[in-house]
Amino acid sequence: MEQKTFRTAFLTLFFAALLLAAYPLLHANIPFLQSNFRSYSIWGKSGQQLGVDSLQQVDTLALLEIDTIDLVPVVEEDTIPIPPPTVFDNAANLRSFFKRLSQNTGQVRIAYFGDSSIEGDLISQTVRDSLQRRFGGAGVGYMPIYSQVAGFRRSIRHKMGGEWETITFGRKNPYAIARNLTGEFFLARQPQADTTGQDSTQNVALVDTTEVVEGHWVQYGAVKLNPGLRSIPKARLFYGRPARDSLLPASGQQPFVSVTVGETTARYALDKRKHLNQLWLREEPARKLRLDFELPENLPLYGVSIESEKGIVLDNFSARGNSGVMLTHVQGGMLVQFDSLLNYDLIVLQYGLNVINAEMEDYTWYRSEMRRMIRHIKRHLPHAAILLVGPTDKAIKVEGEMMTDPGTPRVNEALRRVAAQENVSFFSFYEAMGGEGSMVTWVEEKEPSWANLDYTHFNFRGAHQAGKLLLSYLMGAYDEYTNAPQ
Repeated sequence: MEQKTFRTAFLTLFFAALLLAAYPLLHANIPFLQSNFRSYSIWGKSGQQLGVDSLQQVDTLALLEIDTIDLVPVVEEDTIPIPPPTVFDNAANLRSFFKRLSQNTGQVRIAYFGDSSIEGDLISQTVRDSLQRRFGGAGVGYMPIYSQVAGFRRSIRHKMGGEWETITFGRKNPYAIARNLTGEFFLARQPQADTTGQDSTQNVALVDTTEVVEGHWVQYGAVKLNPGLRSIPKARLFYGRPARDSLLPASGQQPFVSVTVGETTARYALDKRKHLNQLWLREEPARKLRLDFELPENLPLYGVSIESEKGIVLDNFSARGNSGVMLTHVQGGMLVQFDSLLNYDLIVLQYGLNVINAEMEDYTWYRSEMRRMIRHIKRHLPHAAILLVGPTDKAIKVEGEMMTDPGTPRVNEALRRVAAQENVSFFSFYEAMGGEGSMVTWVEEKEPSWANLDYTHFNFRGAHQAGKLLLSYLMGAYDEYTNAPQ
């Protein structure tokens, strides 16, 4: 009896130890575990901190026809040596993008993803303007329906009205609605009767109604900042299929959008049958565009693209607090469907700022998750070239003196290695700025200053200079491509 009990206890401990040892491998290959539980490393520090991104809830998106889960394991062995410290690595991988630029035909589209470094179109508005001046094109690109930084952004006049519920990166998605390229969607809401002194974003009442919600509008206006922004050349609306969830009332009502340009208003019915729908709103230049919606509460809106038919169109996709890993939460099927309509030629991924930690020395976990993100992008946007951009310099106070956060060069090197392992191009903002101590210089020695007193984010002057830095290397590589024997 004692021998049987001992054998049972031994087998229980054995299988428990086996499961503990195998869990990091299972976590690396099973999306459900990645999204709902943390991993760890039994061999050292590689899994000691995964951050908020790994704890996001898995979206229930069974409605999409395309299977999008990437089960390709990420091998952690360093089979590729770290490239030497340079500003621009593997620019040759942008050949497909350079070829499209040199052809000078049709639309060349760029998706510029990033964190708060590019919020409000910082950096990207300089890149857009320079490329449009050289290669043609107009329009600010993709715009959300609602934005917290609408008043801050200079590249367009963006206003909105009505009660909008916004599901963004970092927020749970209880409605089984597919997120757009930016990881978000917008729902019209009935306002509560008493909203005095409350945040309007919280004044949402899920009422049991089959009527459409009115009083929701958005307006986009051209600006004189850059030549390509002085009119709205063409525009199209992107929206989804009504949610099928008990949290949102079903509606048989037909949704509409009224499009106003000057004194002219046209009313269009919205086709809500597809997971991703588009409606061309305006095909002639205008100074201002206003959309008034009549929507059921369960119909998601995604955004409006303001673009020219030919030349450069650059979309700013910023998400505050995003380390880059959150892009894996965008359903691959939606990436495929958006790309079928937008046809991206270049994907820029500027991340790393939100994982910099002076105390952390091992960023193996971040490398692994960023490699998975890049594979997710490659799989669903296979025709676009990819440029991974490292973080800008960041300074912290050490013994009373501001200096580069020790985590900055570590994260930069981690992303450099990711780019080498996944065979994509890499641009080091850290080196381009001047390396160690450069953020202190941009804050304290530039007159007027190029960065804010948080020693992390650029102001408009600094963002413009940063955009020029990126452009100098990007166009230098392009000129080498065009001058090389074909």
